[in-house]
Amino acid sequence: EDGSWQEGSFSPTAVLRLLIAQSNSAQAENYEVVNTDILLLNLGIWVVVWTALFYLLSFTAHRWMRNMGQSSKAHENDKYWCARNVIGAVHAIFIALITVPVYAVFALGPGVLRFTYSRHLGTCPVDEALAAKLPEAAEWSLFFQGVALAGLAFT
Repeated sequence: EDGSWQEGSFSPTAVLRLLIAQSNSAQAENYEVVNTDILLLNLGIWVVVWTALFYLLSFTAHRWMRNMGQSSKAHENDKYWCARNVIGAVHAIFIALITVPVYAVFALGPGVLRFTYSRHLGTCPVDEALAAKLPEAAEWSLFFQGVALAGLAFT
């Protein structure tokens, strides 16, 4: 495969191979994406978690909204609107708690680790090929997985 776009090749694996082939053709030749099933499972779990949290906040709005005064704008008194704002704040705080420390670590880290990839799409641990070339990369696996978790939770 020369990395060129072909009709009917739009799949996550094909797109990933194309991107990798364009960035580093030597590594892309034997690059096999694994754990797409775990990726899709995690994606489904996060969608369910955020949806459940939204409806939990909506159904309990009468309890936590009673301590707030009424707004002069009718839409701001709607329980779904308020639940959406609360979940937006929870979501932003959750993502920030993961990504800000990881950014601080990566900003000081070596470039080879900042701009790497993993063929394990489910959780993005350190790739075996990178760990073989750079043994200290295994110490960074938790940070890679944090980025992956934040990416999935961002859905």
